[in-house]
Amino acid sequence: MDWSRLEQFRAFDDDALNMTRAIIALFVQDAPVRSTELAAAMTARDSTALSQAAHALKGAALNIGASALSDASAALEVSCQDARWPFDADAQLANLVGLSDKTLEQLQIWQTSQPTPP
Repeated sequence: MDWSRLEQFRAFDDDALNMTRAIIALFVQDAPVRSTELAAAMTARDSTALSQAAHALKGAALNIGASALSDASAALEVSCQDARWPFDADAQLANLVGLSDKTLEQLQIWQTSQPTPP
């Protein structure tokens, strides 16, 4: 995690970090949807759908500073170029799932570590 990304939000946020918390909540809600899309694309062996789901996850991860997840998503997206099926699609998906899980864990830790305003 690049925690500086979340720190950048502080300049626009209130003392309760409501905007930052909302952005994190959106990612937490969106991550399972992206995982489902990735799994469906894998099952269908649809490289276009796999690329689109990886692209969406890349952007969402980048927005919250999950650089490892964003980079892995970008790598999967690139490996699907020209409607190619990645030779290591299973390994890439397993890596994305692991990174997504770790990101969600880290975000939970961050949320619980933030002081609640009076």
